[in-house]
Amino acid sequence: MSDDEDIDDIVESPAISEDEIEEEDETELNSEDEIEEEEEETDELAPTKIDKPCEHYFEENFKKFASNLDHDLISTLHPREKAINYDQVKSMCAVHRNKDGLIDDPLHTTVPILTKFEYTRILGLRATQIENGSPLFIAVNESIIDSYVIARMELESKKLPFIIRRPLPGGKMEYWRLHDLENLNV
Repeated sequence: MSDDEDIDDIVESPAISEDEIEEEDETELNSEDEIEEEEEETDELAPTKIDKPCEHYFEENFKKFASNLDHDLISTLHPREKAINYDQVKSMCAVHRNKDGLIDDPLHTTVPILTKFEYTRILGLRATQIENGSPLFIAVNESIIDSYVIARMELESKKLPFIIRRPLPGGKMEYWRLHDLENLNV
């Protein structure tokens, strides 16, 4: 076969008239319009079916959330995280003693002895403060440069203005000034 014969085969294919092309385009457009109309109808119907249960669901959850807000979860589950201002702490630190010098105070029920944990924590905290340039509470010889030794000297002389918070059962706290506690760790 020659190239001319191939061309003749292509040209001999049945020709489609312009009217037929327009009719096909119109049917395609009509079918596209019908599809769009169906989509619009489903779009209009779908939200009404879904919105009502969702609104009801969200209202129920919001009511549950609002009822949870009524309960003060932080104060019931984590009472140690409740912030107390300085005036309240200051009043809770006051130790009342009887005429014999014994502690007679409902706010101070634990033994007035500095524990090893408290002793270690205070020394570490104060040594860090001294290392960071905090002013000293006692006069120190210039030859003493170790911050731990200086912190220990301040603790032994009861010059540190620290307040110790001790946890009690039931989520209560007890506040002691450092100079009110006996130090048996020396």
